[in-house]
Amino acid sequence: MVGEHKNEVLQDKYDVAQVMLGTVIRQPQGHYTLALRAFDLKSGQVVGAVTTEGQDLSAVIYLAAADMAVAVAAKGWRCRVVAVEDDGIYVNAGLKDGLAANDIYLLKRCGKAITDPETGEILGYREEQLGYLVIEKVMDDRLSRAHVRGTESNDEPPEVFVGDFAVAAPYPAPKVQTETRKWKEVYGQ
Repeated sequence: MVGEHKNEVLQDKYDVAQVMLGTVIRQPQGHYTLALRAFDLKSGQVVGAVTTEGQDLSAVIYLAAADMAVAVAAKGWRCRVVAVEDDGIYVNAGLKDGLAANDIYLLKRCGKAITDPETGEILGYREEQLGYLVIEKVMDDRLSRAHVRGTESNDEPPEVFVGDFAVAAPYPAPKVQTETRKWKEVYGQ
């Protein structure tokens, strides 16, 4: 673990919020195992941990990174729609959240309350998926402009309101085409 003083330097000087550490092990059978851990510098807590195995090291690294992105996103990151204007939808996330143009997030809305039938206590809310939020421009540390698109079952972009929120979108990773696979496809075994 990085020393406490070095954590402060990373946070203050370089604006780093998380650090990822990893280990690659080449197994005797010829395949690779990659273990990644992501740590929050302020709390020291693990915010994501994944282990991936495979024959091709570049594919293992790619898949581990994709799995880590999903693992970290599952920790509850979200942003809210703060304005709906003619030129786009504005969300309260930006550079500090690692957003970039063309990033895609699930756009959701809080629905009906879920209550305990015995106590009447509100336990949470249903989440209605509206569509996808696509970042157009990251404008500042905590502000980005976006547009929405519909879901696979409904192409029509949904109506968006202030207070709707976006979360990391789980989507299948693109097929990894390695040099070895290309060679085999072109020249055979």
